[in-house]
Amino acid sequence: MDERRKLQRKQLVHQLMAFDRNTDQLAGYLVNLTAEGVMLVCEDPLEVDTILKLRMLLPSKIIGSRHVAFDAQVIWCREDTSSGFHETGFQLLEIPDDEIERVKRLIDLFGTPN
Repeated sequence: MDERRKLQRKQLVHQLMAFDRNTDQLAGYLVNLTAEGVMLVCEDPLEVDTILKLRMLLPSKIIGSRHVAFDAQVIWCREDTSSGFHETGFQLLEIPDDEIERVKRLIDLFGTPN
């Protein structure tokens, strides 16, 4: 990964689940996020450049919704040898303004201080 993040990623005090919107299958668990990207821990490895349609369940209603939906592209994926799961970095794609605001509010409400 040659690029550096523009925004510092934040961990949340809640463990959130992300689901594939096409299959409703669990895609992974949120590790950290910004308004531009997320890192999930996934059971299976994902190919770089794969695009997923994700829906993340929120710990409470934020700006009128209990979930945030977005498309995300896999930027990198590596196995966590201690757990056997795969840490996967995603870039958010074409996320609507209301969903970006929901993500920012999620970070403000539940993000851990760094």
